[in-house]
Formats: sequence, C-alpha cells, structure tokens
Amino acid sequence: MKLVEGHTYDPTYKKETEATVVGAILMGLSVSLYVFVPVQTQVELTTHLSLRGKLGILLVDLLLRTAATGWVKTIAVRQNRDKALWGLFAFFFPSLVLIIIGLTGKIDRSSDDKTPTVVADRKKLRNMTIGLILMLLVTVIVVIYGFVNLYPKK
Repeated sequence: MKLVEGHTYDPTYKKETEATVVGAILMGLSVSLYVFVPVQTQVELTTHLSLRGKLGILLVDLLLRTAATGWVKTIAVRQNRDKALWGLFAFFFPSLVLIIIGLTGKIDRSSDDKTPTVVADRKKLRNMTIGLILMLLVTVIVVIYGFVNLYPKK
C-alpha cells in the first residue's frame, strides 16, 4: 500500500460513515424531542414516572452510552488515535463524538518521523475539546435561563 507523500492521513482509509449516520440519527431524535414535545409535557412525564421507570430510563441511557463508547474506542484504535480520550468524550457526548470520529481519517504512522503528526493531532484534539466544553457551558446556561424564565417564582 503506497501512501501519498506529504499527507498526515492515510488516503486509502475508508471513513466510518456508519458512525456518523448513527450519531446524526441519535442527535436528531434528541433534538426532535425538545422541539416537538412541549417542556410542560416533558416535566409532567418525568414527575409522574415511578422509581422503576426512572431507573429503567437511566439504565437504557447508560447502556447506549457504553455501547457508543466501545464503538468509538474501536474506531479510534483503527484510526491510530488516543482511545482513552475519545472514549471519555464519547461517554459524555455520544452522538456528537460518533459524528466527529466518523468524519475523521486514519492518521498515517508509517513514516519514521511520527512526533509531528502526534503532536499536531493532540493540539487539534485539545482545541476541539475546549470548543466542546465552551459549547456545553453555553448550552447549560441557555437551558437554565430558559427554565428560570419558563417557571418564574410566584
């Protein structure tokens, strides 16, 4: 297998489009829940669930997160990426990380000088992590602000 010179990614690697599709479907389902089901109905549903129902939802959520984490770690190994870091992100942001890792290519480690590629990849990952954390903080602030204004004190 001959690689194109000057590339840090393996151009012969077929991207993991299945992960991107599954991540997009999961994200679409989550977004549609918040768009099409009124907040009042969501609150009523969660308050009327029994403890067994709430535990069931929690168990299904943990199973889906664990499955997504395992899948992302497997893909990360195939792409010569840090499986622990990608697994950690996948546990907290499963749909988003499935989309991202499905769109990324395989890092080419066949050259003798591996350090620049690894360092560049870690810098990109660190910048992406900071961006994700900032997006999460903004989302949390918007949600809290929305709930405060939706249910004002009487």
